[in-house]
Amino acid sequence: MDEEAYEIALTESELRALYRLFWSRPESNALAALQEGVRGWNLEELAAGGGFPPADVRALRAIREKLRQAVPARRRAGWEEEIRLESMAQSAFYVRAPLPTGVARALEKGLKEHRTIEARYFSHGRGVAATRRLDIYGRRRDYYVAYCHLTDKVKKFRADRFLRVYLTEERYTIPANFDIREYG
Repeated sequence: MDEEAYEIALTESELRALYRLFWSRPESNALAALQEGVRGWNLEELAAGGGFPPADVRALRAIREKLRQAVPARRRAGWEEEIRLESMAQSAFYVRAPLPTGVARALEKGLKEHRTIEARYFSHGRGVAATRRLDIYGRRRDYYVAYCHLTDKVKKFRADRFLRVYLTEERYTIPANFDIREYG
């Protein structure tokens, strides 16, 4: 795979903050720390956990913004999916992360308007992501109950395992005998 290069200019204070971030997280590396910033993690929480001074938080925020401007949006979206997928696959006890706004909005719109969605969904049991076409029938807590065109079954899908969601123009009708309580 060809690597793409993006060049950004950092100030001395930004470099110092990045250096401190790198060394405060021995299990990680500078690239992972930057990727976390690019994918929009809360830098205040990240900094608070490492005891970072406010000046470092401001510097890390500036680095994140420079990266956002340097990297095309389509490439950032791909990175976000790869990073979320990697963290899900590596953790037997995956901590639920907040859904990206666009994913949550598309899921809710699909449910409300009865529109089929096409989604990249991570199956923790199989450890892979697959593209699925789903008709969302309802939501229970952190799960969506949907008819899966791939498996030809109504199943539960954990909300935080959706990587990408696209609305289609295809409409569906929820069967009259569907009872969401069966999927508690």
